[in-house]
Amino acid sequence: MVAGSVVVSITDNISKKCAVFDGADDIITIADSDTHNNIFDETGSISAWIYAESSGETGLGTIIEKDSVAGSWIWNVATDVGAFVKMRFLQRAATTTGTWNSAAGAIPKRTLTHVVLTYDNTNAANAPVFYVNGALSATTETQARVGARLTDAGQPIDLGNSSVKSRTFDGAITDIRYFRHTLTTAEITTLYQGGNVFTGLISVWNFRDGSYNDSYGANNGTNDGTYITIMEDQIRTQISSQRVTANDKYMCAGLIGGQLVFVSVEET
Repeated sequence: MVAGSVVVSITDNISKKCAVFDGADDIITIADSDTHNNIFDETGSISAWIYAESSGETGLGTIIEKDSVAGSWIWNVATDVGAFVKMRFLQRAATTTGTWNSAAGAIPKRTLTHVVLTYDNTNAANAPVFYVNGALSATTETQARVGARLTDAGQPIDLGNSSVKSRTFDGAITDIRYFRHTLTTAEITTLYQGGNVFTGLISVWNFRDGSYNDSYGANNGTNDGTYITIMEDQIRTQISSQRVTANDKYMCAGLIGGQLVFVSVEET
């Protein structure tokens, strides 16, 4: 068989799993909960691993947001130079919405990358802080915020898309951790290295059990269109070149943390 594109599906895995978004209309929704509301009033933080095929639908693929109804905030990727995307954060306000970008060339496409956002919205002059793979990334203000922040109470959390499905992420997202706490540099390094931080932790969506449930709290997600698999380009490239039938099965070692993964393969 001539090697070509393949879909790699997990059959058994104790390493990271990802929810894959198609860049068109997929979304995971977590119902509104008091525990999630207005975390940035207390300098909240969000941590995630992303694998961006591109900057997503309209060049603004959503990582996570609470922006339905009147709208509040959006964290997404945005178009950048060459083979990179950058992060963008938007905070809606009473007079003028504030927007900020991470440094250019911060996030390589088709590479599993750890990203963190921390933000204190109690002062309109405050800017969000971005981290990539444990390192601080410069923040550039593109529009100054004017006025008090708009509340996100009463709004669901949307993963991988806007509430009206107009900013779909193109790629994979996993291990989303939602904190009512300012992550320190040491804590961010711990998360990047695969450890845990529990201070202020509210919810974790890591898809390890093949579901969209909250593995730390009780705020489970509802899936519309995504599927759970591993997004590891090296695995896909290697299997694509080695397979001999359309439905091979492989045992792959040497993944994140030296874990063992069993995968099945289908020709696309």
